[in-house]
Parts: sequence; C-alpha cells; structure tokens
Amino acid sequence: MIDAIVRFLLKYTTYKSADKLKEKVEGHLKYKTCKVFLNGKGEVIATVFWNIDEPDVAHVTDMVIHPECRRNGMLNKMWHVLAENIKIWPVKYLKYDRDYTEDGSNRGLTRKISVARFLRRMK
Repeated sequence: MIDAIVRFLLKYTTYKSADKLKEKVEGHLKYKTCKVFLNGKGEVIATVFWNIDEPDVAHVTDMVIHPECRRNGMLNKMWHVLAENIKIWPVKYLKYDRDYTEDGSNRGLTRKISVARFLRRMK
C-alpha cells in the first residue's frame, strides 16, 4: 500500500524523491495523521495528510485528488473524513494552505479556523 501511495503522490504532486516521500508516508501512517481513499479496484484516488504543528493546531499539509475524481464531491468527502479523524487529537484549530497547484504555483495564504467552527460546517 505504501508504494501505491508514493506512486500516486509522485504522479500528482510536485514531490520528486520517492525515498523521502516513502519516509513521510510511513510516518503519517504510523501516527494516524493521514487518510487514503481508494476506488473499487483498490487504487489510490485521493490522500490527505496533516501534522500537529502546535499543541492545539492540526495543519493540513497535503490534500491530493486524482483528476478524474475532482468533480464528483470527493473534496467534500475528504473534508468530512478529516473532520472525523481530527477528533482524536486535542486540537482547537485547523490550518491549511492554498499555496500550491499541481504546477507548484502559489494559490494564496494560509488559513486557520477553529475546529469547532469547522465541525459545525461539516454537519
């Protein structure tokens, strides 16, 4: 499974090093700070990774969706799954960047919202 995740991320992100990416994925799986979405064939179609940067902040670092799955509600589903998964961490804020598009260009500033507000919006 790790190799499939690494191949997916290498294909759809700006990451270049498979070895470093494999270390990253292994760490996130170990600490349960990621979610991997599979299609009916067991292929990776989306991933979301987050770090606990500060004691009370979950920082979404990577949210990647296969191009063929982008217009069918996958992003909304990913945010809902993230909402469920961050409940295990004692965080008060969720931070995410809109820095990069697939080509690495800048999309905007870091946003930080309260987890309570985020969870209310996900209902």
